[in-house]
Order: sequence, then structure tokens, then C-alpha cells
Amino acid sequence: MWNAPANTPKADDFAREHWRILREAIASREDSDPRSPHVYRALDYFEARVVRKGGLNLIRAGLRDGNAEYLQLGIRLLRQHLGGVVPKK
Repeated sequence: MWNAPANTPKADDFAREHWRILREAIASREDSDPRSPHVYRALDYFEARVVRKGGLNLIRAGLRDGNAEYLQLGIRLLRQHLGGVVPKK
């Protein structure tokens, strides 16, 4: 068979992809509804991996209520809770 090494994604790759989904949904909230299955899947992914849930709770409340301040604050807190797994911008 093939002797090529398996090209399996790393855990950080999944975190970065879910982070990208959240950031893009929140950035485009004025043009489109950010409440998509992909966004909630990303939130569930992070909820299973962080101990401190404050940022996630704010993001969920912001999505539920349409509160942009909650969304922005929630993203900042979630980035801190993840401890450098996701890029700053």
C-alpha cells in the first residue's frame, strides 16, 4: 500500500476552525443572522473544552437577545479562557 504518513488534523486545527466560525458569524451579524447550526456547534465544541464558561454564556445570551456588547465581551473572555489556542485576530 501507500507509505505516506497519515495526514490527521491536530486538536488546535479544530479549535482554530471553530474560532473562525464564531468570529465570522459575530463580525457579519449586521448583514446576516449569526445563529446558525455551525455557530452553536462551535460553542458546544468550546464548552466541552473550557472550565470557565463566562465567555460562552455571554455569547449565547448575545445570540439569544441580539446584544452586540455581550457578543464582543464573550469573544474576548473566551479567547482568554482558551489560553492562546486561537489566534488573536
